[in-house]
Amino acid sequence: MIKILVNSPKGGVGKTTLATNIAIYLAQNQYKVWALDLAQGEQMTTALKVTEFFNEEQKANKINTSELDSIPKKFNRASNYDVLVADTDDYFEIIKDLAD
Repeated sequence: MIKILVNSPKGGVGKTTLATNIAIYLAQNQYKVWALDLAQGEQMTTALKVTEFFNEEQKANKINTSELDSIPKKFNRASNYDVLVADTDDYFEIIKDLAD
């Protein structure tokens, strides 16, 4: 699984917009996408749920929302997906092991 973590120590720089657009683009191109929304406000989740690629009827892609939780160290069932796209919040520090 490829992991794409959109992170910045500053707010308002477009992390959610970028993560959302990457997830939609990959889903449009037949990748199985796991979207992980860790940012405050659940904006990525809200935006993705209205698309045909992440709505409740489709089975290929998944959204997890864990507002203000930390980035998980392990992703159970990761082999079911091609790409993980995570939208993080300003205070997150990327775990070195996760980025490897």
